[in-house]
Amino acid sequence: VCDIDLLKEHWTPIGNFTGTIDGLGHTLYGLSYEFIGSSGDYTQFGMFRTFSGTVRNLTIDVPRVHTEKSKDGQDNDYTGVIAGQMTGGTISGVTIANPNLYGGHYRDVTNSGTYVNSYVGGLVGHMSAGTISNCSIYGGKVAAWAAYPSGSADGHAFAGGMVGYMTGGTVSGCSRADSAIIE
Repeated sequence: VCDIDLLKEHWTPIGNFTGTIDGLGHTLYGLSYEFIGSSGDYTQFGMFRTFSGTVRNLTIDVPRVHTEKSKDGQDNDYTGVIAGQMTGGTISGVTIANPNLYGGHYRDVTNSGTYVNSYVGGLVGHMSAGTISNCSIYGGKVAAWAAYPSGSADGHAFAGGMVGYMTGGTVSGCSRADSAIIE
């Protein structure tokens, strides 16, 4: 088993991941995913769209996940290096080095009374269950944004080092250093 270099590859997110990845201390270089367009079928972005499995003992160096969506529906956006949404499982001993995470949306139509949010986290965009432990993020940036024309829908942007927005689960023993968090 050795390190994997994806610097010249374009990643396609895996749907719902329920398996196990043990990196055995190895590094995944240059994970890169970009989505620019309308909401379409997906609102979760990262290595996995949704996650309830196990990832451990892995370094992901220089990941780039960039999502920019125009919306006319009521879907929130979830962006993270590991997963857009974590609905269970475990992430432990994972290091994210020099991330470039950028997630957001803009509304190009008026749809008052609608709230659409953007959640961006170093590991996962939204966490509703599961455990994240002994992980670290250093360098790079994690950014979330939302823009709407005057008088249209409303929404918010949430960005976090490990998790963009957390409604359940636990995070412990994690650290972040020299990373910019931008909302």
